[in-house]
Amino acid sequence: MTLYHEKLVRLKGIIYTLENTKPLIIQGANGVLYPTSFLPARESDDEIGRLVFITDGDVSDLAEAFMQKLRLSA
Repeated sequence: MTLYHEKLVRLKGIIYTLENTKPLIIQGANGVLYPTSFLPARESDDEIGRLVFITDGDVSDLAEAFMQKLRLSA
C-alpha cells in the first residue's frame, strides 16, 4: 500500500473475518489507515466483503497488490 499512498485518496469497506461474526469496517485517506471498528451483526448480512478505492491517477495493479498482501497475512 505504501507504493500507492500518493495516488490512493480514500479506501473504505466492510470485510468479514473468520474470528468474528460482526462485519469489520476499514477506512483510510491520504496515506493514513484509521483504526478498524465492528458493526453490529445483522440478519440481512450476506457476508460478502466490499472495498472501495478512490484514486488519483493510474493504479491498475493496486487491487492485485492489495489482494496479495491479504493472502500473505492469512
